[in-house]
Amino acid sequence: MYFEDLSLCDYHSGPYASCSWSVPLLAIGWLEHPHSFSKGGTLHELSQRLEEFTYASRKCYPSYCFRGVHQCSHCLLGERGNPRSVQTHVNLWIPGERVVYIAPALIIHYIGDHGYHPPDEFIAAVMRCPEYGSSSYCDALQAANVGLPPPLKLKDQVDAEFKEQLERALALRGMRATPPGTGA
Repeated sequence: MYFEDLSLCDYHSGPYASCSWSVPLLAIGWLEHPHSFSKGGTLHELSQRLEEFTYASRKCYPSYCFRGVHQCSHCLLGERGNPRSVQTHVNLWIPGERVVYIAPALIIHYIGDHGYHPPDEFIAAVMRCPEYGSSSYCDALQAANVGLPPPLKLKDQVDAEFKEQLERALALRGMRATPPGTGA
């Protein structure tokens, strides 16, 4: 899937759609052959932070991971050997200044193996981003979204909503969500 850097990202429904946000949801690092991209040296710290964010995203936001993987079209077409293992089914939301950036985790491969240089404003946003999934991160996303709650929900929120829906459905059927005597 290709999006030009800093263009509106309308990848899917829900939090992947720019219309779900109160500010622009801008694409970063959605590269595909034969589209050209900016190259240049990039801080090693940027790749490290993006790696940390990728693993935290899988833990904190598993509901927003896609099934299946995406392979690098630049590698597949012979520009470089096989891509190193990356979490291509994970996407990252990075709060900016009255903007939210969305990048596929494959951006780590593009930076490390293809010399991709993301826009400077994205790099700055990544470097000042709080720990991914933390309450400070959630606050930063909300602040970037002009003070409105973002359409992303943490795993705990999704689990609580599911449990509540299950309990309501079971109550309508005269059943309980937990077996009697379990104390839960």
